[in-house]
Amino acid sequence: MREQPHEQCACEPERKPEHQRQSGAVAVRRFEYRHVGVRRIVMDRNALSGRVARDNFLGIFRRTGADDPAPLFTDKDPVLNRNKQAAMHIVFDLLHYNHWDEAPKYLTERYIQHNPGFASGRQTVMDAFSKFAKATPVPASSKDYEPKIVAVLAQGDLVAVINRVERPDPRNPGKTYTTTHYDMWRFVDGKADEHWDEGAINAPPGAGKGPGPGGPGGGAPKQ
Repeated sequence: MREQPHEQCACEPERKPEHQRQSGAVAVRRFEYRHVGVRRIVMDRNALSGRVARDNFLGIFRRTGADDPAPLFTDKDPVLNRNKQAAMHIVFDLLHYNHWDEAPKYLTERYIQHNPGFASGRQTVMDAFSKFAKATPVPASSKDYEPKIVAVLAQGDLVAVINRVERPDPRNPGKTYTTTHYDMWRFVDGKADEHWDEGAINAPPGAGKGPGPGGPGGGAPKQ
């Protein structure tokens, strides 16, 4: 009996052309499962090198963060784009460059806080951060923004921002180590109404323990 030519099953993945993969970075291949319309990412073994292709649709970048974070804070969906833009101003204008006088543009008055170092309320966080540092100019180019952003994820009314952070190494006084910090906000009408991060309560001075993870706002006194 003559064999029939093999036909590709509709459930088999379609591979993107190899020219879409960047050399020198982790080869991230996109697969589209046509029967369910789901996109998946499969990483090559050299993903262990820690470098990820810049063009993958999840917006994952090298461990050092994106060269220019601005594109990460945009979205084709107008609501997600509005929320991402507000998150960008919170991360940079407020948390890093300390322009807390502009907080009413981006935070609701009740601003529900889940960091144990803070009480809820926009004025509470404004007062607390204003005591810690003075406002500094926001760089003209987003490529010069700090901190370095690794990823921005948005779904529904939530936006999560993951960034690189340097922290004191409790094992080696005077040295630091690199890790990641996250902030997540729930937005209402374009303003952050609720906030989560990995903030922890710091040990009292002289207790012999290193600082909690904190991140932006971690360890601040509860008002």
